[in-house]
Amino acid sequence: MTSENSSLIKSKKKAYKIRFAPLTIVSLITMLLFYVSAVIVLVNRAYMYGVNSLQSPEAIHMEQINAISKVIGFRQVGIVFAVVLAFVFALSEFNYLFSQKQLDFFVSQPTSNKKRFITRYVDGIATFTFLYLIVVAVTLILAAIFGTFSRVLLLEVLCAFVYVLVVYLAFYNITILGIMLSGNLFTAIIMSIFWQFVFSVGAALLSFYREIFFITYSYLTNESYFFSPAVDVIHVIEKCTGVFGYDTGRLTMDNLKSMICSSWLNVLDIAITGLIALFFAVMAYKKRKNEWAGKTICFPIVQKIVKLSLSIISGLLLGLIIYYIYSEYNSSRNYMIFAAMVIGCILSAFIIEVYIQADFKLFYKGIFGNIIALAAVVFIFFSLNNDIFGYDSYVPDENAYSSYFIVRSSTYGYMDYFNSYRSFAYDDGRARDLEKRMFLTDKDAMKELADYSSEFVKNTNREKLYENAWSVQVGYRLNSGRIVYRTLFIPYDVDAALMDRIIGSKEYITSYYDVFKDFSTEQEMFTQADCSFTTDAEMISGVMNDYEAFKLVYQQDVLQNYSYTMVNNNDFVGIFEISNYEYSDDDYYYVDVSYPIYSTYTNTIEYLQSIGVYNDSAGDVDNIKSITVENYYPGHDLEVEDESTLEYGNSKSVEYTDMEQISEIMEHAVSANFVSDWFPYEKFNNQYGINVQYDDTHKENDTYISSYFFFEKGCVPDFVVKDTNN
Repeated sequence: MTSENSSLIKSKKKAYKIRFAPLTIVSLITMLLFYVSAVIVLVNRAYMYGVNSLQSPEAIHMEQINAISKVIGFRQVGIVFAVVLAFVFALSEFNYLFSQKQLDFFVSQPTSNKKRFITRYVDGIATFTFLYLIVVAVTLILAAIFGTFSRVLLLEVLCAFVYVLVVYLAFYNITILGIMLSGNLFTAIIMSIFWQFVFSVGAALLSFYREIFFITYSYLTNESYFFSPAVDVIHVIEKCTGVFGYDTGRLTMDNLKSMICSSWLNVLDIAITGLIALFFAVMAYKKRKNEWAGKTICFPIVQKIVKLSLSIISGLLLGLIIYYIYSEYNSSRNYMIFAAMVIGCILSAFIIEVYIQADFKLFYKGIFGNIIALAAVVFIFFSLNNDIFGYDSYVPDENAYSSYFIVRSSTYGYMDYFNSYRSFAYDDGRARDLEKRMFLTDKDAMKELADYSSEFVKNTNREKLYENAWSVQVGYRLNSGRIVYRTLFIPYDVDAALMDRIIGSKEYITSYYDVFKDFSTEQEMFTQADCSFTTDAEMISGVMNDYEAFKLVYQQDVLQNYSYTMVNNNDFVGIFEISNYEYSDDDYYYVDVSYPIYSTYTNTIEYLQSIGVYNDSAGDVDNIKSITVENYYPGHDLEVEDESTLEYGNSKSVEYTDMEQISEIMEHAVSANFVSDWFPYEKFNNQYGINVQYDDTHKENDTYISSYFFFEKGCVPDFVVKDTNN
């Protein structure tokens, strides 16, 4: 190599470093500004909140540590810097591939392509690692200055450091793959985005379509998104935040372990995706021809894959848009979705081909690929519309699963709580809690119920399903360890004896009500707790000191009396609510739970009477001052007419103060607020609303309330019909 060539190479390297240095400096300054500002703001916010809330110094200190954890730990939103800089640094290192002039220069140099790739690849990684190390060091120094340093925090920061590097490498490698498959900068950007989201978008679209076409699709279904680092990052933040109960909780070793255990599979998927992207990027770099600089997508096979994928996704997206425009179900909607899918697929195929060929006149090229894409869209639609894989009819064989659980939307008997050293009691609410606690084993009863539901769905118009049945979620625990979720529609006229075998079983009762769960480690949460007993007439408040005593009597009553038959035919006499919170001590907590009380729960009623929060005022006609009945559809009868065919006009209200009329109205009125999850709502006559006003002039300690009722079908008094229809 001549001295002239050596000098030229050195000048090129120097010019590159001069161009790259400002980017590095700007990145460092931006990251430092963000992290330093976040630490100062959040730590001071935690301090001021603690002082204003009269928290102890220890509690404030823990909150400040938690603030640092949010900034630099697993929950940090600063992970966006890793994503953005991976994209920017990859383009900065390899953008020479888009210029024929620069390529010719580098090829003329004695450095091999392999060495050039490795050098630039490592430069991009080393630069970010150096920047992030500075940020972490500065953040930890600030933590030490504020006195908010701990061993657990240091351990989380070290683990999060590895996690951030894994995220950076994945996005860095995917961007490099996009560059290697492209001939110009714009296409490289598109290709990078394509490979980052194609799998997650495809999976999400198929999930949406399953929900649209399959009646038994359950919202509890855990959709899997593989090879999608962006989705994985979001899931890591959600899971780690959920460990702390979002805005609550403290950083402890147990919480750190929970964060790692809940998110390691997502981190593994990020790492594997990054390695796969690197493998294909290296292969593409080796096969890439210099004369491809300036083209769109370099490799013919990649052109076909991208075109096929985007055409199918475009068709599915347009079909989904049509679905949301015409969201109300009708017989022609599915055909409109199909037409949109076909049109979207064909048009996108032509547009993509024009871009690849860089010539509008060549839109017709790749016709065979267009046919494959169109065939795929048609197959997807007909397989969903006709359920050719039997999704809606699928029920696991009795030998294929060990147990199951049932989720019915309700908050009764469910304890919503958190404290400062652990997360919310349940990661994802009621459903996920029952997933962990309820193990029903009467498989024969479940098979009968599933068959009953299937037959009902088969013989009922889809738009009428929710009018005549309860919707429940069932989770089958397969022997493989996977959980399969399905939605069942249980008609109101279901065999009560069959339901009693499931809903009335001890397995169901002891997992449905939280009084059967051990809260002995959180007894302080139930000491001097506020409590209240609410009927359709009044609310009586008091204080409860002995939650264990309540648990025992309520457990006894529920086990002796609870069944489907009982809750299906009886209203509550009232609702007993327990709530407590404390924010000013070293340990803060919150708890709230409501329990339905039936007239047969005699032990519980005696206990409530003993603490002075029970009064049998349900349906107390003597204390009613007036009743206002509102007819929403005057001149019509919804018991024989279809409400969906009527237009809501001017309603008519009539007030009644005569005690005989009030008694007759209340004899057939049902309070919508005091019925169980298994009350058949078809019994309600939705044409009339009843507003009851109680006389609160003669009681000083009780709080009277206004309550809303409905008539039972076939039980509307003649004088009400006459008065409200004139």
